[in-house]
Amino acid sequence: MKEQMKQILSSYSTQLEQYLESEDKRLYCLEMYNFWPKNVSHFVSVICPKSLSDEQLTSRRKELHLKPVFRKSNRFLLDNEKPKTDYLTSVHIGLKDSGTKSGQIYCVYGDYTYHHYMHGYLEEDPDLFDGIEVPANMKKKMVEKMRKKKAADKSPFEFIAMGSNGAKSDFTSDIDLSEDMKEVELNLTIDLLSRIQENNSISYLINLFSKQMKQILSSYSTQLEQYLESEDKRLYCLEMYNFWPKNVSHFVSVIYPKSLSDEQLTSRRKELHLKPVFRKSNRFLLDNEKPKTDYLTSVHIDYLTSVHIGLKDSGTKSGQIYCVYGDYTYHHYMQDRIDDNGWGCAYRSLQTIISWFRHQSYIDKPVPNHTEIQQALVDVGDKNPSFVGSRLWIGSQEVSYVLSHLYEITSKIMFVSSGAELANKGRELANHFSTNGTPIMIGGGVLAHTIIGVDFSEATGELKFLILDPHYTGGEDLNVIQKK
Repeated sequence: MKEQMKQILSSYSTQLEQYLESEDKRLYCLEMYNFWPKNVSHFVSVICPKSLSDEQLTSRRKELHLKPVFRKSNRFLLDNEKPKTDYLTSVHIGLKDSGTKSGQIYCVYGDYTYHHYMHGYLEEDPDLFDGIEVPANMKKKMVEKMRKKKAADKSPFEFIAMGSNGAKSDFTSDIDLSEDMKEVELNLTIDLLSRIQENNSISYLINLFSKQMKQILSSYSTQLEQYLESEDKRLYCLEMYNFWPKNVSHFVSVIYPKSLSDEQLTSRRKELHLKPVFRKSNRFLLDNEKPKTDYLTSVHIDYLTSVHIGLKDSGTKSGQIYCVYGDYTYHHYMQDRIDDNGWGCAYRSLQTIISWFRHQSYIDKPVPNHTEIQQALVDVGDKNPSFVGSRLWIGSQEVSYVLSHLYEITSKIMFVSSGAELANKGRELANHFSTNGTPIMIGGGVLAHTIIGVDFSEATGELKFLILDPHYTGGEDLNVIQKK
């Protein structure tokens, strides 16, 4: 089966490429037709444009066979696909030789239908045909002959993927190969995204489309082959996901089993990237596909993301900028209809850090509100139950407890006694942004801030911080925020 799948997908790719390169400027809807030529022990599959007739495909068929073996109308039909009429075909098959000494038999090539007197009588009502009563002895012989014909007329091609209940699978869900399968109908969803320029020519777009189609069909073939060879005994329904990774100028398409979660696909993703860039939840969404509410909470608010983008350099001489990797959401005082002015800055810094993990798809849980943060600290035994609902501040230690308890994220706490000592941590902070890329919470109480980058000079040791201030109380105005 896997070899057939590879051949079929390759054939689809070749056909699409041929029509894309033709002068017809038409991308045909292709359909597969199966044939069982005489004196051939196997089936032959041919892919043809669905809209073209047999006459229009004459030249195509001649490439395959001189005789009209591969006409659409000559395709092989399963029992449930055959016309409902009970005509007999090729009734000479099975007859004994005539006995002519040293004779050579020359016979009709191909099938024919046997037409005779009383042709068209109905087995459901065998006594009547156009008002003529069928003689009893003829009726008995004809009914018996047709029953034998139906009993013997079993297709040798019993490779169908119906479930045990007889329903044919259309491959919109996984197929258990341990069942008594008969036929598999593959519906492959192809979702292509490309970045192009306005001045790209039509021929360029056609070539690009053709190339992508070949790559995608090849990828489908590879994926199906891998799962067919696995011990799982399951043919997964595959789906395509498009991604636009940071610092990459093009989209990346990845095919995953639809039913497997991001956690179940961890090993597959590690083959592609060490960071969770290709999680399903991190796929690229067009505007009409994006959720109507912000994905972080159920509150209808337009959170700003990655507000540092567009800022000018700090001007550090011979400095190198090391910055947060990936998007984050800017959380600050007075958001979410909560007046936390004067006590909630560490909560907001924690929310920003958690939002970064969500944006990079490391976690699926939502960003917690103040009450949920307080309850987490009670649950781990750090605070008394009365702490929930209070206006008491938290510090770096509490932030690490919440990250560990709610998200299983480990933290490193760096202790510094003064701002001057922090200025000596430039190399360590630069290394953090280069390797981990997460925001950093600094301070505690009413003096918590979020570091999202540093400008550090190895030569002079000069260090400047890029600070995201959770104490901001204004609206979601990027121009105002970047000027502060």
